Amino acid sequence: MRFFAIGQEAEGFIAIGQIATGVIAIGQMATGVIAIGQVARGVVAVGMLAFGMVSVGMLSGGVIYAVGMIGAGGRRGFGFVLPLVPIPRATPQLPELTTLDAISASRREGWLRAKLQLGASGMPELVHEGRVLPVTLAAKLLGAATSHAQIGSEVVARVAPTKNGLRVNELKVLPLGGMLLVGRALQVAALFALAYAYWSFVLVDLGDMLIGTARAFMTGQVQ
Repeated sequence: MRFFAIGQEAEGFIAIGQIATGVIAIGQMATGVIAIGQVARGVVAVGMLAFGMVSVGMLSGGVIYAVGMIGAGGRRGFGFVLPLVPIPRATPQLPELTTLDAISASRREGWLRAKLQLGASGMPELVHEGRVLPVTLAAKLLGAATSHAQIGSEVVARVAPTKNGLRVNELKVLPLGGMLLVGRALQVAALFALAYAYWSFVLVDLGDMLIGTARAFMTGQVQ
């Protein structure tokens, strides 16, 4: 084995070639602990198509971390990269809830839990305890409320009495617990798939190369 190899198919500790394999590999197709190339695979891979534990590329797949125009990775760097390690989110702190009767009786604003839905007129409505609330939404809320009404989001609404009736001045969307669990399960499944692909297409060949390199150093066969 050569310590420094250059050629069409270069294999060495440092390899530079069209097809390069080494601890440090640079080539059109590069495989190495550090791999740089048009197609790069390794521990740290940099290329147009990069696949590694850490990857940087136009199309990037990194088991631990990925940066790329498009890709997937355990953790997301810059670019449109899908993160595959689910990060627990902080439980939202909900305001103290009250009832519609309490708001009407006290003439003071309060928070109600409700569901957004589209009414017959196509405008968003708030449903609380099985009935549509007799409220008007602040103009600034209409756009977002309409979008969430189309999917039936659960919300908490800040309702304030006014001389013209009840008015909603603020909405907070509640997280969809079931969908969140499904999303996390899909993330974990995709992470296992990415790790298996890394084992099959990168780690096996890389491991054989590293064992061969270590044997060559120990037996003095490095030129």
